Order: sequence, then C-alpha cells, then structure tokens
Amino acid sequence: MKNLRKKLRQVEELRRRLEGGAGPRPSPEQLQKLARRGALEAELRALELGS
Repeated sequence: MKNLRKKLRQVEELRRRLEGGAGPRPSPEQLQKLARRGALEAELRALELGS
C-alpha cells in the first residue's frame, strides 16, 4: 500500500504542475501516469477494504 500511495502522490504532483503551466509539455510516460490515476486509486481502496 505504501508504494501505491507514493505513486498517487507523484501523479498528484505531476497533475498540479501541468495545471499550473509549469515546465515543458508532458512526456508520453507522464501522460500514462496520469491516465493510471483512477486504477491506482481503485487498487488502493480495494486493499484498504481488504485489510
């Protein structure tokens, strides 16, 4: 779960930077990270409910 939380935190930081217009255009890898946000959140919720 710790790893999932870290990934979600990274996605949030990236999203905030992109919304703020800071930095260059996002790379394909960064776009993939953003697209996985929902799946990461669902996986974390499932693990939390199972504990």
